[in-house]
Amino acid sequence: GGLFSDNYSLRYNYIFNITGAMQYTVILDTYTLDLPEFIEKYDSGNDETKLTLNVGKVIEAINNKDYENIKEELGDVLLHVVFFSELAGDENKFNVDDVIKNINEKLVRRHPHVFGDSNVKDVDGILKQWDEIKKEEKSNDKNEFKSVLDNIPKSLPIMEKSYKLMKKAASVGFEYEHIDDSLKKIEEELEEVKEAYNDNDKYHLEEEIGDLIMTVLDFARMNKINPLNSLIRVNEKFTKRFNYVEESAFKMNKKLQDMTLDEMDKLWNEYKMKEREEK
Repeated sequence: GGLFSDNYSLRYNYIFNITGAMQYTVILDTYTLDLPEFIEKYDSGNDETKLTLNVGKVIEAINNKDYENIKEELGDVLLHVVFFSELAGDENKFNVDDVIKNINEKLVRRHPHVFGDSNVKDVDGILKQWDEIKKEEKSNDKNEFKSVLDNIPKSLPIMEKSYKLMKKAASVGFEYEHIDDSLKKIEEELEEVKEAYNDNDKYHLEEEIGDLIMTVLDFARMNKINPLNSLIRVNEKFTKRFNYVEESAFKMNKKLQDMTLDEMDKLWNEYKMKEREEK
């Protein structure tokens, strides 16, 4: 065995150790809980599951280029993979080996330009080929109607689901020919938001805000920007600026609730100026 074999063996041993720990945890509880109850106990949250939260932490660490944290959070995600594989294995459904085998087979099947004889080379062509292969895999009956939107998981966070809807529709040509047209649509939807607001029609306003958000998501898609990353960045920016406002008020022995908006806005703009100077 060369270097690859040694590394492979080491990786397998690590997964084996995680699997052993998970088996012990499963054994302790599955005498009294069935699989759905077990999942609910160990992976329930208020609005998001622990798995979703862990994935969010991975994205945040990647955006911060925090490699130590990326390593840690990827480990937490891997733990979920092994954990749920063991739960399924306890009911003789599948195990972690099946999961790894399945993803390997899928990667080979969906990358004929790498593992097969496909001559597609450009990114757009590869993505189109990927979607066509996925559709073929999911279609059991060629004569049965199947929407391109059917395979979007219902459990996705709502914004990610909206983004996926637009992306799937675009995969069959349902999109603007030019990005500028998408930008014009944002302006058009914003005007409709203003009209609904001026009409004091809350129900209509809610609908128009949804249209506006959806259009912005599509504009992001057309510019090959992940809106989740955009929100992560703006959340971090808002937190830093607001913390500066809080800390500055504290140093002046003031409470935010006793300050005017103009006073807080002045501190906010102070920090913005510092950000520009640091660039």
